[in-house]
Amino acid sequence: MNISQLLNDLIYTPLEITYLARPNLTKIGFGQSTSSEPISVIDIATGLDKAGTTSVICFPPDKYLETPTNGVDSEREFVLGKAGKDLGFPISLIFYDPNAIIREVKATLKDSKGTEQGIHLFTPESPGLPDEYPNNRNTILFIPKAALKRGTTY
Repeated sequence: MNISQLLNDLIYTPLEITYLARPNLTKIGFGQSTSSEPISVIDIATGLDKAGTTSVICFPPDKYLETPTNGVDSEREFVLGKAGKDLGFPISLIFYDPNAIIREVKATLKDSKGTEQGIHLFTPESPGLPDEYPNNRNTILFIPKAALKRGTTY
């Protein structure tokens, strides 16, 4: 996997965005082997500034016009039996405040006409893939059950 694919997966794959959206991330290190099967790495840990100021990040942000309609087709199944391309684009609310207590989350996704879209909801109380992504215990993530409609406000 080349670096641009790796970075794309970090941005557009559920829960991996938590690493890049960190409010105190000031620099990122990249590396790639030159072997016949390249291996890429991204170092995020050493670029964390201890004086981060933002405690909550929403991705994609409000009024973001470039939101894809589908999720990334990752090899990993985040929702049982569904590839990212078969779902809508994941929406994350990430809490970086270590004192934040997030409980009893309820969420709906509606288009501008008020039509509700089905979602898969993951919360700190019911996280997605907690063994693989221990960071997601600070994340509210909802993934539309179907692709979003182009040119539609949600």
